[in-house]
Amino acid sequence: MANGKTLDDLPAATGPYTSVFDPEKFVTGPANRNARWRVDFNGLGASAFCPTVRRTPEVQALLDKNILKSAREFIAGLPPSVLDRAVRWAYLSETQGSFAIKNETPTPGKSETFAALLARAHAPDKMTEDYLVALQNQTVVNPVDKAVQFRSGQN
Repeated sequence: MANGKTLDDLPAATGPYTSVFDPEKFVTGPANRNARWRVDFNGLGASAFCPTVRRTPEVQALLDKNILKSAREFIAGLPPSVLDRAVRWAYLSETQGSFAIKNETPTPGKSETFAALLARAHAPDKMTEDYLVALQNQTVVNPVDKAVQFRSGQN
């Protein structure tokens, strides 16, 4: 289904399952089995966007270091107040960068609002148009510029 369409009226695939990427040659993700074609899609991401990473000696050396595990252990050892301050700094830094892209200087209140919205990014809210429009409107000061639906242009 690489083109988004299913091919009908083809003979059923038989034989053992095969992986799309050879895990000896590529960094792979968890397999997603396709029973119709007897293929395990083990790419990084989805078929619509699947970056490939060759398992070179340099990449393998980095994987062997297990950097993410080391980072998790480091974070777990931090006092909650230090982690909270670091995360808050990251949100404010992202806020400043976002406004710099637009060549704007936000007021402190607008920066705080934007940072608070970033802090909610992990919340399990349903991503509906109404929800996203409400989030966007929290950063808009001028009532005339507030949206009622997805914007089609910059305000």
